[in-house]
Amino acid sequence: MRRPAIAGRQIESYDGREVTFRYRDKTDGEEKTETVTVEEFISRLIRHIPDKNFKTIRHYGVYSRRIKSLCKKLVNEWQKTARRWIVKAKCLERMIRDIAIDNGFRCDG
Repeated sequence: MRRPAIAGRQIESYDGREVTFRYRDKTDGEEKTETVTVEEFISRLIRHIPDKNFKTIRHYGVYSRRIKSLCKKLVNEWQKTARRWIVKAKCLERMIRDIAIDNGFRCDG
């Protein structure tokens, strides 16, 4: 059995038409309050219901709690390296284009 998508204590009010609830925004870490219609609230909850034969694997591979922080560090380091490669490739492209233009070559495309 999995835990619910939203805890009962996070629902602040319900008047039959609208639901007001609290949640923690993962982008900035702040707790926010939102008011939506009942239909919108239910549609957001339904998204968290897995299919009938869906098998949830909690502790395996990259998602294992033991290595989750290590995997995050590895991915962050890889992204930094990838960004450097992209910047170098863009600089190289500009350099080649400048040399070609200086020597009278034109690339139309």
